[in-house]
Amino acid sequence: MEKENKQNHDLEVKKEEHSQHVNDEKVEIVEKNEDTSIDLSAIKQKTKKFFQELKTTDKKENDDDLSLDFSKITSYTKKNSKWIIPACLIIIAMMFSVFFRTMPLDLPITDEWAENTVHNFYHNQIENQINSQYPNLPPANMVALVEKEYQKQLESNQDQIQNDISTLSAQYKSQFQDDDGTLYLLGIDPWHFYRQSHYVLENGYPGTSIDNGQIKDDYRLAPNSNNAKWGFHTWMGANLHRLFSLFSDVPLMFSFFFIGVIFSALAVIPAYFIGRRITGNRVGAF
Repeated sequence: MEKENKQNHDLEVKKEEHSQHVNDEKVEIVEKNEDTSIDLSAIKQKTKKFFQELKTTDKKENDDDLSLDFSKITSYTKKNSKWIIPACLIIIAMMFSVFFRTMPLDLPITDEWAENTVHNFYHNQIENQINSQYPNLPPANMVALVEKEYQKQLESNQDQIQNDISTLSAQYKSQFQDDDGTLYLLGIDPWHFYRQSHYVLENGYPGTSIDNGQIKDDYRLAPNSNNAKWGFHTWMGANLHRLFSLFSDVPLMFSFFFIGVIFSALAVIPAYFIGRRITGNRVGAF
């Protein structure tokens, strides 16, 4: 009996020791976890702080660089305003010159002509139909009814009307273009220089033949012919076409069209300085 009690006592002691050991391990694990969480939290805060400082530094440096660049630009502009302002005004005026001189290439006016013609056609057609149906209708009522039916026609046949405008515009354009679709030269003198440039490209000189060392143009003042001479327009037209031909197969007439564009743009420069001499930069620009 005593032996049995002793065994039970020893068993209870072992249970208590085991339980205490387990509790000690749990406490150790909890402490480790707490240390780990503390360490991770500290690392996270330090990392976040580092990147915030880095971002702030970069932003400050960028702002400093930007302000420095703007200050340099402003200072440079003020120091060199005597030539920067005229240069900018001349460039703007030259851009306008090129824009207006090249506008005829697309013949935008033909779109307006075609639109007016097509709209007038449909408008007159509706007006004639209403006149035949209501011959005694008062003029004011007639105008209102025609306009109402005309608007209905525009809405219901919008695609057809637009197609008619495009077709008619192309027909108008063809009257101002050659078979290749190139716009005819806008003037009389350009045709003379264009023909001489053609001879330069074909014969190597601005004429049809050479007689006793003299270049002749057999089609000018025919049948007696006339002496032909080298000229800047002729030389420039031929060489400009050679330049354009390096990039695209364009007709000579298309290349020669830009002679006027180039000269008009260059004429802006002396025109500006003449106006500037009279009054100032503003007048020179206009």
